[in-house]
Amino acid sequence: MQTATALGPARPKSLVQRSLDEYYRHYRLIAGKRGEKFSAVAYAGRTLAFSATAADVDSALDELKALVDGDFAKRREQRRDACPSAAEFERALALADRRLTGTHIHLLETLRDGNGEVHPLQLQRRAGIDEEMLMREMARLARLMADILDIGLPKGGANVAAAMDVIALDVALPVDRATLWVFRPQFAAAAGFHLAR
Repeated sequence: MQTATALGPARPKSLVQRSLDEYYRHYRLIAGKRGEKFSAVAYAGRTLAFSATAADVDSALDELKALVDGDFAKRREQRRDACPSAAEFERALALADRRLTGTHIHLLETLRDGNGEVHPLQLQRRAGIDEEMLMREMARLARLMADILDIGLPKGGANVAAAMDVIALDVALPVDRATLWVFRPQFAAAAGFHLAR
């Protein structure tokens, strides 16, 4: 008999002998033998998201992957106006945690401290980078969010603009003292939740 649990199962009461550690759709999967059964857990960053128990490690992992796939499908179906919710962005940031750069963290801090609006010159100063590098870092973060959220992006020159539309409402160039970038309220809210962990 197989059992599966989603979001926040109780901690195992007996020791688990770790036998597998891998990534699947940005989740860290850890599986091992506990007693006569095999347990598997999925982490979104440092947050335990799913767990499964089965008679063998492959069955436990298959059940866990099915939970992850089901969660992605459910979130995609619930998405309104093709814009991810704050909860989706929060999960995406947790899944991206190991890939976030210092510049990304500075952006999240600025969004947490503000109202979804960012002066890019302030962000450049905080991160210690120039305009070109700032745009590369923002495009990298936007593409990462689109990838994790399973939002298709066009190929070619429209890729960066489409990726930025996932997290921002208005990101204009060139950057000067009057420039103000406006990020999606859902993304700004998720930034605060992510940093509060």
